[in-house]
Amino acid sequence: MKLWFRAKTYGYGWTPATWQGWFVTLAYVVLTCGTAFLLDLLGVPEKTAVTIFIPLIIAYTVILLTICVKTGESAKWRWGKKD
Repeated sequence: MKLWFRAKTYGYGWTPATWQGWFVTLAYVVLTCGTAFLLDLLGVPEKTAVTIFIPLIIAYTVILLTICVKTGESAKWRWGKKD
């Protein structure tokens, strides 16, 4: 199976390496922005919107990280050297 995400050269995390990885990343951004836009469009009061928005963003992030772990290189701190 081809890896969708490759490990970052410096630091910890991943970067998209295939169109599937870019699609997942774009979907995350669209969901995050779309949720904020939709809550504003529906006129949800600010305090209620925050209590809805924060758990959704956490859920989106957990899903993104799960996909990165399953379809990406192993995550570890990198100092810029090829391992």
